[in-house]
Amino acid sequence: LTLFMLISTAACQPTPEQAVVVKKDMERMVEKAGNADIGVKLSDMDVSEERYTYSATGAGGKLRINVDASVSLPEADGIPILRVAESGFSQEMVTGIFNFLYPNRKPYNVVTHTITKAEVEEMLLRYKKMQADGSYDKDFYTEEQWQRKIDETEMWLKNVPETANDGVSYISDGTMTRFDDGKSVYYNLHCWMPETEDHLLLVRSYDTDGINRDLSVYDGADAMSLNSSLYYDRDMGDALYSIDKSIQTDGKEVPPSVEGNLTVGLAEAQKICDDFLTASGSGGVYRVGNVAYLPDKSGKYAIKFIYTRMIWNIPTTFIAYGDGFGMADSYSLPWGYEYVEVLVDAEGIAMINWRNPVETGEELEPNVGMMTFDEVKPIFEKMMKTIWEPRVDWGGTAADPQEIDIFVDRVALELCRVREQNALARRQGIFVPAWVFYGHSTRTTTMSSQEYYTYDEVGGVGQSSLGAPIPILVINAVDGSIIDLARGY
Repeated sequence: LTLFMLISTAACQPTPEQAVVVKKDMERMVEKAGNADIGVKLSDMDVSEERYTYSATGAGGKLRINVDASVSLPEADGIPILRVAESGFSQEMVTGIFNFLYPNRKPYNVVTHTITKAEVEEMLLRYKKMQADGSYDKDFYTEEQWQRKIDETEMWLKNVPETANDGVSYISDGTMTRFDDGKSVYYNLHCWMPETEDHLLLVRSYDTDGINRDLSVYDGADAMSLNSSLYYDRDMGDALYSIDKSIQTDGKEVPPSVEGNLTVGLAEAQKICDDFLTASGSGGVYRVGNVAYLPDKSGKYAIKFIYTRMIWNIPTTFIAYGDGFGMADSYSLPWGYEYVEVLVDAEGIAMINWRNPVETGEELEPNVGMMTFDEVKPIFEKMMKTIWEPRVDWGGTAADPQEIDIFVDRVALELCRVREQNALARRQGIFVPAWVFYGHSTRTTTMSSQEYYTYDEVGGVGQSSLGAPIPILVINAVDGSIIDLARGY
């Protein structure tokens, strides 16, 4: 449903030395949060009449920042700091989802050709011969990379079966299968209705302990795929609804332009989603963060819900897209932020896109003292120009100039996941309180007098159309540092 436009990522990548500094800063931040004499507790804050307005320009007028935002606090007694780690999708969770999506007629497992030990042995011999005579493609592989390919194939050989199971197709009961590809271990479920070629369910669940600690064994594309995901597509890729013409809302009211043209009522669609989350074992864990209305070719609308996790009645940072967030650090295992999206129409759930579920752990501080909004405003105003001015000319030239407009319309005190930098090859971190500034960015590129637009860039990934609001800037409410959601810390 979403078309992504890649842009050049000219920002500097962190070095391992910088990661150590970040780790120490995190330790100091937690220590500071435990000091009862520092900061203001949530119960002592008040922004009930606060509305924040601000405007600025930068980069010679090519960067324009405008803020007209509500400011809100969570409805809770206090805000904690908690440990958090990836959880993947448990079998119990997947079974609940499977039974909800297929209450009667069951799908078939998708079975592909199983490579046998003999085939891998033949492949390995061929790779070694090409190494010996130098016939491998040197435009794509260095000597070290080709040797690594051989080493990976030898690891793979240890786990492949003697015989193939080609042609064995059977009705699924929702049980995931354990796979070991020589680099990592994961659990997989891939099923559909073959007679109608629809109702596809694809689950891939990683446990951090099953992922190779030596990140050098993964190519860039491999590493990006090491995120747990659950995807359901009832209509198997048929673009029934247009994301480019969607109408975005906060979910409180149905827009007048949509009312009367819905394929399903808002309350009914919400009930279907609630039942789905309950079936997954996640009832009450999530709250709707955004509701979008997507039209079909006849002008009838389905409803898309994007959820955010709640902890102690405190929202976690709302993530509007499954790509870009948490994936931009070259020195650590990619760890995308949790993202839950459900599309509903008259026939029920049409699509589910759920990525990177997490679980909370130890409570490090139960009620943190924090910076007030008045204290973070000057940080926002300074850092917006500092961060966004260098981005204006990413990929731009004198002949094809670029400009960026930023608009912020909501500020909220929430919990934000920050990665622990002493665990580069693991996915664990902490939830910390943060002031999150939500809105949109629009990049305008002028080429041959024609203007082209890219929206809401995160981690080098931009959108081709305007969707749900994204975090424009995130400020740690304990120490005032900037949290880079593209890298996860």
